[in-house]
Amino acid sequence: MKKKKNLQKMMDYIERNYASKKMSHDGESVVYDCKHDLRRGIVMVHTDSSLATKIVKRCRNQIKDITIYEEGGLIDFTIDRSAFRGLEYAFKTGNERNRPRPTWLWDEKEEQGDE
Repeated sequence: MKKKKNLQKMMDYIERNYASKKMSHDGESVVYDCKHDLRRGIVMVHTDSSLATKIVKRCRNQIKDITIYEEGGLIDFTIDRSAFRGLEYAFKTGNERNRPRPTWLWDEKEEQGDE
């Protein structure tokens, strides 16, 4: 049980200190979703911004392990797969009204206007 108490302290630390942290110039947030982790029933997230606080608030009970790297404040989360919907849900669905027009259509329109 010692590990659980330490994990709770780490989550409290992240909630306090990462709540308004902006992503650094060379920062990144990465979700690792590979077949090996699927078999193990986990998903891994790597971040250095306020996303860490959001993860702790949303799935505190499903976090299995946390590694905090002092250099740059990077955090690795190991989260139970039951808290993960899937990468396909990270993107908004497009519709006709808000869909961006491809740039190749702009080129065709300019050519037609020149004639």
